[in-house]
Amino acid sequence: MKILNKKALVIYGAGSLGKETLQLVKILKLSKKYYKVLFIDTSLAGQKIDDFDIFSLDQFVSLRLESFDFLVAIADSKLRRAAAETLNSYSGYPINLISKQSNFLDSVTMGHGNIVFPGTTISTDVRIGDFVIINANSYIGHDCTIGSYVTISPCVTVCGNVEIQNEVFVGANSSIIQGSQKSKIQIGENTILGISTNVLKSVSASRTLVGNPARDITKS
Repeated sequence: MKILNKKALVIYGAGSLGKETLQLVKILKLSKKYYKVLFIDTSLAGQKIDDFDIFSLDQFVSLRLESFDFLVAIADSKLRRAAAETLNSYSGYPINLISKQSNFLDSVTMGHGNIVFPGTTISTDVRIGDFVIINANSYIGHDCTIGSYVTISPCVTVCGNVEIQNEVFVGANSSIIQGSQKSKIQIGENTILGISTNVLKSVSASRTLVGNPARDITKS
């Protein structure tokens, strides 16, 4: 595989999701496309993951890289947005990282900066925004719309005709009931669905739900 001329791959976030992202990068042999792969994580600066260096943001800026692609491996949607905006401001280019063990059916469109882990199935006529993380063994049904900076945790089921708006966090093993073309199930922006939450109706913005069936525990 040809090495890109003086181009680095930057992974923002060196926690558990960063480690998983690196393994996917290695499986896809992307590390061989770049002359350098590095992490940004100020809290872990000076350490390494599999011999790849971790820099603080200030240390990274001091490298003055002329060209770099990047991924943001941070589960928290708001922190992921902030990191993406920071790297965009330094003229980085967000790439999609898609496991070959994921299954896309037909007419799936997506933006930039997305990470899709193994075992995921995305059905037909699905639209996905930017900087979305879809973790292992999740399912996105037909005619769904996923906004930007959404986190889909492992083993989530999103049935057909569902709209998940920006910066939503969906906990592991959660499910969202099927909507219809005339009446989509909507999950409002900034909403958090806890682990194993079963959503049976639309949810307004900035709510926190848990349980089966889902109940609202948002603090007033």
